[in-house]
Amino acid sequence: MFEQLKQLKNVSKINNLLAKQEITVSEKGVEITINGKLEVKDVKLNNDLDIKKQEEILKKVLNKSIKKIQIAVAKAMSSLS
Repeated sequence: MFEQLKQLKNVSKINNLLAKQEITVSEKGVEITINGKLEVKDVKLNNDLDIKKQEEILKKVLNKSIKKIQIAVAKAMSSLS
């Protein structure tokens, strides 16, 4: 019983940690912000670029931000153990 309560408390800590972690990556005026739950929090586009170029850059910054947030979350979670 007490073990389950401890696990529940740890799950709650992890959820809070994931929600608080945020990464912003930008390139050529295209910017994306995601949190540790991999939810996109903000997207900014550069209207000076054509749509095809914006799509390419958006894909690139999204992939970069996912990798960065995964690393940040892994480091933060290792500090919980």
